[in-house]
Amino acid sequence: VERIVAGTTWTGQISFDLMREPDGRVLPLECNPRAVSGLHFFRDPARFAAAVLGDGPEVGPDVTVPQTVRLAMWIYGLPVALRSGGLARFRKAIREGQELLDWPGDSAPVRVQWPALAEIAGMAWRERISLQTASTRDIEWNGPG
Repeated sequence: VERIVAGTTWTGQISFDLMREPDGRVLPLECNPRAVSGLHFFRDPARFAAAVLGDGPEVGPDVTVPQTVRLAMWIYGLPVALRSGGLARFRKAIREGQELLDWPGDSAPVRVQWPALAEIAGMAWRERISLQTASTRDIEWNGPG
């Protein structure tokens, strides 16, 4: 990441989604012009904020169990599981995954999924596009033109 940023004229925040292969090699999957990717791997907001603001030590992820957004799993994951014969794996992911949006003292993230889904579904229906396409339409960039 540091080499990529140093080799460009990039300024501001940047984040990468990375994948570590079994042999230890790290590959970039995606780059975003914001610092929020991966935020869900941190459950201690005070330590995370201190690290981001430069006042605290570097922090590593403190999430130890698989994370999931259950509503998305039911909408997107269940059909895939049914088509691919992976229903047992789907049930295990639902059972063992911790709800990503469930934060102590803040029920809003889970609650607002439903109005957001209604808005996205309405857009998908009006424009005759898939739910998935409608859900990323306002945040994706597929190059100029």
